[in-house]
Amino acid sequence: MAHLLRYFVLCLLSEFLIVFSLSNNHNTSIGNITGGLVTDDALEKSGILRQLLNQETIIRMALVQNVHSLMKDILTIKNSMLVSETAMGKFKLATEKTIFQLEAEVEKLKWENQRLRNDNAEIQRKLIPCVNGTSQTVQDSISEMRRNFDTKFIQLDSELQTIQARKANVSSIATLETSLSYISTQVGNLSKSVAFTAGTTVTTTSWKSGTLVFDKVINSVGGGYNPHTGIFTAPVKGHYVFFVSIVNDGVRSIYVDIVLNGSCKIQAMAVSFNTNDRYETGTNLVILHLQQGDAVWVKHHRGTGYYTYSDAPVTTFSGFLI
Repeated sequence: MAHLLRYFVLCLLSEFLIVFSLSNNHNTSIGNITGGLVTDDALEKSGILRQLLNQETIIRMALVQNVHSLMKDILTIKNSMLVSETAMGKFKLATEKTIFQLEAEVEKLKWENQRLRNDNAEIQRKLIPCVNGTSQTVQDSISEMRRNFDTKFIQLDSELQTIQARKANVSSIATLETSLSYISTQVGNLSKSVAFTAGTTVTTTSWKSGTLVFDKVINSVGGGYNPHTGIFTAPVKGHYVFFVSIVNDGVRSIYVDIVLNGSCKIQAMAVSFNTNDRYETGTNLVILHLQQGDAVWVKHHRGTGYYTYSDAPVTTFSGFLI
């Protein structure tokens, strides 16, 4: 790098010396020309001199530009070399660190290998007398251990078979208990038959709200229906069928709901559209799954009054356990 800089500086100085020399010759020629008569020969020489000076100026400018460009390239190369030197330094440090770690690992492996060799030699030293002196004893011990193992294995196999048989018996007993429990439940349900039918005995034209009370019990098995409140309360859990039949009073329409714990499930309606539609009958049926203690009743939905007979009601409410 220093040699290149020195070379370009010398080139630049040489160019300046050439220019200075040409300038002195040019001034001498002009002085000679102005001191005497101006001849054609002098004018021609003066023109040639100007051309040389112009060419020299152009060459000098080109050289200066080239020198500047070269200096710029030299600075770029220098910066690149600095970056490369920095990267090389980092790589060298990393390499040295890795080499140091590898050397430490090698030393560790050497030490471990030597320790294993020493342990192996110690084990061989201890085993050789044992093998030479007690070989028959070791074989006898091994044979005894095999006999004991076979005996234990037979005992364990027998115990395992016994346990599996007991396990099968326990499984059968559990299955039997489950079946008995189910049968007991079914028998309990059969012995707990639940059914009822009730009807109203009084015709009314003013009923507009609340629960429809079926005061006349036609039949009731297993309890559950209350003729004073008109509410059926499930005595046991199960699936129940409920049926309602209602007759409108003359030409008045009536709508009723079967509700479970206050939630409407189905609706029956007896509708009259004109005077010819008299004593229309509305019916409906629903199957509900009840828990013990759930309540079911017939509730007013819309309309006024209902019609019935006192001895054989036509407005009725029925239910039974499936």
